[in-house]
Amino acid sequence: MDRRTRICVWIIIGGMINFLLFTLIYFAIEGDARNGKVTKEVGSGEIRYYVQMRADGPANEVAQGWFIYSAIHSLSIWITIAAVLLAMLTLAKDHIINALSESHGRALISIFAFVVIVAVIIMTTVFLMDFRYQLKHPIKVTPDGKPIPTVTTPPAASVPLPGEPSG
Repeated sequence: MDRRTRICVWIIIGGMINFLLFTLIYFAIEGDARNGKVTKEVGSGEIRYYVQMRADGPANEVAQGWFIYSAIHSLSIWITIAAVLLAMLTLAKDHIINALSESHGRALISIFAFVVIVAVIIMTTVFLMDFRYQLKHPIKVTPDGKPIPTVTTPPAASVPLPGEPSG
């Protein structure tokens, strides 16, 4: 086995281990931070961290450290997926080039690698921005844990214009 193949195989094994660990921890703490929420109790200012299996499912309170760990590990899954896909692409490169003409094979490999990298950059950025927003803007809740409704303005269509009847 040549050096390139060994490196690719280890990347694939590392990716599988990372995904297995994520799955085990996901079920152990009953969710992840990506689907979870951060709340801040009005009055006391107490901040609580919750993980969830689904955004509309039951929330499980966890320590801040577990919440942050879960968010980072969720983020690492996208990077791991990209690394595994690029390693598999590298291993299959010679077969792809042989199946197509050399120029078409190399172009297909380059396009696929570019799409994988761009998709992972976008998803990683979205995850980071969402996680940052969760931490900076916790959901305000009452002492019994009920969310405080946010004040919204009525839609523009329901507000009469000056000089129009209000009925």
